[in-house]
Amino acid sequence: MYYTLGYSSAMHPCRLLDTGSINKRGLWWDDGEPFAHPPTEPVIAALTPFEANHPCMSPRLPPFYTVKAPLFREDFIAALIAAGASNMHLYPAEITDPDNGEIYTHYKAVNIIGLVNAADMKRSIATIHDGIAQIDVNFDHLEIAPDRTENLLMFRLAENNGPIIIHETVRDHLVAHGFNDINFYHTSEVAI
Repeated sequence: MYYTLGYSSAMHPCRLLDTGSINKRGLWWDDGEPFAHPPTEPVIAALTPFEANHPCMSPRLPPFYTVKAPLFREDFIAALIAAGASNMHLYPAEITDPDNGEIYTHYKAVNIIGLVNAADMKRSIATIHDGIAQIDVNFDHLEIAPDRTENLLMFRLAENNGPIIIHETVRDHLVAHGFNDINFYHTSEVAI
């Protein structure tokens, strides 16, 4: 079974990332390919100012952010690698807290290597745009064909490269190691 990796600040309040602050350096972080010219400096991002009354905010930093350039906390990366999901290229990242100027360096910008044509289009319910079943297919029900995953335990789906797909063994390992604030959505039960 496969799951999409998710995080809900509504369910697990945390410090929110200012998505406009992320310096992608002209790179596409969701292509599943190694960069021809990787970033040579840290990937720069900033948190949004803390609002104590905001229902989705708390002082804690989440295990990961997945917008634009995915930013994973180092302990989360270690858990993924221990679970067998090591197909990542990691780059230094700096996240600045605008409230106190603190710079967090215990996150890495992550390029997940593996763009896989693993959707079972006959068993999935999908809307194909422009007649091409690549990159921007919308799924109401996604079935993964395990024989087409290239034995990767974490990957981007070629048919819709937005979500990060993980195998259930990775999910089980993360939960067993205390990552209980992550949302795992079975691919057949979530629209992407």
